[in-house]
Amino acid sequence: SYMLHWEMIEHAGNVGATTYSMGRSSIGSGVHKYKSQWPAREQEIYFNLNRPSGVSLKDLKWLTKVWKRMPGVLVDRLGPPIAKRIY
Repeated sequence: SYMLHWEMIEHAGNVGATTYSMGRSSIGSGVHKYKSQWPAREQEIYFNLNRPSGVSLKDLKWLTKVWKRMPGVLVDRLGPPIAKRIY
């Protein structure tokens, strides 16, 4: 992943870009620690919901257990349509 980012940053510079975004991550997460190794400026991003937040999928532990036990073929078919509605 270091080489990939290095090449992408280099390419961005070669085409005249002045900014390269490594994407967002939660503070303190493993991804955030990885990104912190690069000499970059952090930009805090605030989440804004335009609808009341309901039940979080993280709270539905039983659903996670069911999902893990489903056959891969079924997960592959159901995953993308469900993810579109969630994310």
